[in-house]
Amino acid sequence: MGLSMCRPDVVHTSKRARSHHHHQRSSSKEEEEEKQDDEEYFPTRAELGRDVVPSDLHPQLRNRERNYINRVRVRLREKYPQHSQIADDEEDMRFFLILVRFVRGGITPELRVDVAEPEKEKLKIEEAVDALNSYLKYETKYKIESLPDVELKNESAFHHLWCNGVSGVDKNGRVVISAHPWYNSLMDWKQDDLIRHHARDVEIASRLKEELIQLSGRLELQHVMILDFHDSKSIDRERIFWYVVFERTCQSMA
Repeated sequence: MGLSMCRPDVVHTSKRARSHHHHQRSSSKEEEEEKQDDEEYFPTRAELGRDVVPSDLHPQLRNRERNYINRVRVRLREKYPQHSQIADDEEDMRFFLILVRFVRGGITPELRVDVAEPEKEKLKIEEAVDALNSYLKYETKYKIESLPDVELKNESAFHHLWCNGVSGVDKNGRVVISAHPWYNSLMDWKQDDLIRHHARDVEIASRLKEELIQLSGRLELQHVMILDFHDSKSIDRERIFWYVVFERTCQSMA
């Protein structure tokens, strides 16, 4: 859980921040969509009498987001046919949320709303598909989806050297994660062991987000992270940028 804010497939920006991105120009249409999103009410699992599925969440996406998600699905299937099964399953909530993160993290922030950029759009979709393929290979290699259901070797030792975890949910329905910097001795561990332990924590947090979607009916992918650096025995706060390097290393190994 400790590093999920640095996963390349996870977006942690507010609507306000996204709408003011330096590559975008807000349009009256998008502002109206955002206003409607704030005012609309979305049914929960209890009210539906069944699980909330991706199609229930589509109204909360902007038109361009839905368009890019569909295009990424199609291109993933064309370029990497080994992922055809998951790309074709439009009711797979877990993969749908991954697609939303990739679109919001790698496509929409890079394209302007008010100007057509077909060549750049095609390039960004291609980059997102390649990154998604790498991520899916990483998930397969480390069996990410099943990690919360298994007990890993030295799990207690890992969390002693790197104390982090889900602390609860804030008043806005976002997962709250608390973390301390790790002890230097953790760097003596094998890289695969570090990746599995960290990935397991991240997947646990992701499952909680999925459950919150069922309870609230809202497409909420943000989380709040509390970092405590008050420990002289662990790495100093300037080494926090190693988080990003670690995550990119995980992806490049996929």
